Amino acid sequence: MAGGGKETPRQKMVGMMYIVLTALMAMNVSSSILEKFAILSNSIELSSNAKLDDTEKLFQHIEASAKEMGNRPADMAVVQKAVELRNATNEVKKFIDYLKNTLIEQTGGINEVTGYPKNLKSDAEVATLMLKEEKAD
Repeated sequence: MAGGGKETPRQKMVGMMYIVLTALMAMNVSSSILEKFAILSNSIELSSNAKLDDTEKLFQHIEASAKEMGNRPADMAVVQKAVELRNATNEVKKFIDYLKNTLIEQTGGINEVTGYPKNLKSDAEVATLMLKEEKAD
């Protein structure tokens, strides 16, 4: 393995067993771990929305500063770049939200009791959406 030499048959077998064990563990991920990922996702979403609000305030400040300075061409170029960046960011966020909502709908919606997606272990829909429908591109 390490050192660049040839592996013995025993080392090859151990390596293969390690790969198989890792795959089996990945297939048997408990739903409680997946729920933790859902909690983490909600936390990231809240943080992301807060940052978007902060960014919007910053954009408004840039725009107001440019107006105060007399709408000079250099200042308006900065405002234009900020508008382009904001629009690109909004497009990415919309696409991510679309993917998330599509996957939630395809896997059965939201569980009213837990507030998490109903079928957290469903990976076929993810593969279909990302690979067959080429959304991962």
